[in-house]
Amino acid sequence: RLSTASELRQVPKVAAGDRVNHQRYGLGRVLVVEGQGPSARAQIDFGDQTLWLVLRHAPIDKL
Repeated sequence: RLSTASELRQVPKVAAGDRVNHQRYGLGRVLVVEGQGPSARAQIDFGDQTLWLVLRHAPIDKL
């Protein structure tokens, strides 16, 4: 079985209060993290909007 790129990508380790930068939405602050590993998701406040993102798919960098 071949792995997909999203399975090979490292899941960013973030926690509530962390600052992150998203390629599309810009700077944000992590409010909540749910789950772990490939199913982990985070609620991130980008100022003008708050979004739930699946971390393994989200183009974010922890600051």
